[in-house]
Amino acid sequence: MSLKYRLITSFILIFIVIGILFFSSIVVFEFVSFAVCSLCFWEWGLLAGLKFIRQKIYWMIVCELLLLYVMLLFLFHRCFVVLLLFKYIIWIFLIWWIIVLFLIFFYSTSVIFLRNSSIMRLLFGILTVMPFFISTLILRQYNYDIDPYIGSWWLLYFMVLIWSVDSGAYIFGSVFGCHKLAPKISFNKTWEGVFGGLLTCIIFGVIFYNYTPINISPCILLICSTITVIFSILGDLFESMLKRTANVKDSGNIIPGHGGVLDRMDSLTAALPVFVYLILYFFNVI
Repeated sequence: MSLKYRLITSFILIFIVIGILFFSSIVVFEFVSFAVCSLCFWEWGLLAGLKFIRQKIYWMIVCELLLLYVMLLFLFHRCFVVLLLFKYIIWIFLIWWIIVLFLIFFYSTSVIFLRNSSIMRLLFGILTVMPFFISTLILRQYNYDIDPYIGSWWLLYFMVLIWSVDSGAYIFGSVFGCHKLAPKISFNKTWEGVFGGLLTCIIFGVIFYNYTPINISPCILLICSTITVIFSILGDLFESMLKRTANVKDSGNIIPGHGGVLDRMDSLTAALPVFVYLILYFFNVI
């Protein structure tokens, strides 16, 4: 039953995403991204162990102000300011995910540290969600004056890439999974699921590349996509580690078959900033 709901919800989400990407204005897109990231921050409070309503209110005030500040920069046509900041933010982001890699490798020690520090877990939320929010707005407005939809195509490619990895990993892992990927962190994730997810994303990636107006060398796209998928797996493992630390199964229950918004966004939040940086780098934008 869970697989059935998961597949149905995935198809519904794809149509909703397509509608927002191609049939809404930039302003509407920014507000939708703002709302999604706000939900991610709200659910992150649960993973950080916030129990009292006052703590959650303070946490959300800080997060909303950060999101609002970035969104206003875009709304007032100062995308170049955010793009300049992004060049430095991406390095903070990369350092942060190197730290995450060590936290995952040394899970037995890091889980004790995480359980004793809600403030650090909240900081981790900002370091995860804010770069994703900035990356989303940057990629949507990429070459907007030349082609108002090229950024939408790139975002759709990215989401298809990551969601095909997640869905393929879930299906192949459920059917063929025997060898655990990281049993201490997530018992259900397997190497068979990883390879199945990679196979699935290659198939969808080739189809997408051949039938959409994405104009880039296949070799470069393969490099960008491979690195992106690696970070998506890292993000998935990190959220699983946080859920185990907080002793919860899902970050929420708003999406049938998937759990919370953060459960569906964990791979995206980790992978999108890297994907955006690589695309902009190869196109000599930054």
